[in-house]
Amino acid sequence: MRQTYRDFVNHNATVFGRFLRHLLEVPTPQVFHCTAGKDRTGFAAALLLSALEVDRATIERDYLLSNQRYRRDPQAEGQAPPHVLQVLWQVESSFLHAALETVDQKHGGMRAYLRGPVGLNEHDLTELQGLLLQN
Repeated sequence: MRQTYRDFVNHNATVFGRFLRHLLEVPTPQVFHCTAGKDRTGFAAALLLSALEVDRATIERDYLLSNQRYRRDPQAEGQAPPHVLQVLWQVESSFLHAALETVDQKHGGMRAYLRGPVGLNEHDLTELQGLLLQN
């Protein structure tokens, strides 16, 4: 899973950029999710919170809430070995840390990653903050 999260950073920046730009283009309440609703979604939420300049400790606490709120799909029971399902049904700090370390090491930090591979500019970031944060 740590490699999967590194791959989110290395191979899916433009997809996450489209997601963040969509929030700017359609400034109404949004629901976003992926197949399991915790990994790509968790990283997307971490990117969004980072764009809003939320500190990493708070982002991590938010991410880990998935372990309390996530509801297993009953149809998935017995579809894979228990140790595989255990990973699929929860998130770990080390997953998110792998992505964030990749952002820091390969891209020089979150701001550079958002402005580089993700494709947002300073105006986009300021606009997201204006739309989503209360003054």
